[in-house]
Amino acid sequence: MLRAWLRSRFANDLDVDDVVQEAYMRVLKAYKEKPIQAPKAFLFATARNIALNMVRAAAVRGENIKGNWDDLDTLDSGEDIHEIIQRNQELET
Repeated sequence: MLRAWLRSRFANDLDVDDVVQEAYMRVLKAYKEKPIQAPKAFLFATARNIALNMVRAAAVRGENIKGNWDDLDTLDSGEDIHEIIQRNQELET
């Protein structure tokens, strides 16, 4: 489900498998420190942020990765993780 969601929003230029693997690693690392209240929302938000970072890095290198940017809700760096998770849970319901 996560791969399909990423593929629907990012072009084929993005290595979705790398994003998924990195997202799972980060979620597992976060879970070891503290239980995650909404793991699915946290996983999707983490994957989205990783993918956006990869797109930004590609832009710095002069590469152009196409995607459906209108559907992505870019997170404000000032937001607390609990607020982000709560907002994502509300969006899922």
